[in-house]
Amino acid sequence: MIQLNIVVSTKEKAKDIITFLLKNQLATDISISPLEQYFQKKEELHCEQRFRVVSKTKSLLFEEIDQQVKSFFDDEIPEIYSTPIVNIDWDQANAMVKVLKKV
Repeated sequence: MIQLNIVVSTKEKAKDIITFLLKNQLATDISISPLEQYFQKKEELHCEQRFRVVSKTKSLLFEEIDQQVKSFFDDEIPEIYSTPIVNIDWDQANAMVKVLKKV
């Protein structure tokens, strides 16, 4: 199991991704949160408002999610990454596996 993180520029894009992930059984337990993302460009500090979609999924589904989500965007490349879930309650894990796509 992994925690999937996708960062995009608008709440609408985040909601589109959530709809896609749920309809295709690619992720579960999805939340969205606003964030301020800081970066340096030409020696100047910049801050942009972003939205992070956080969910749980199977690590074997990451590549499919990555390719499909990228295909939604012409104007930006979303930030997509995962972190491993090292410990999780077995009952919760089994419940998640039942709603996710079989691989």
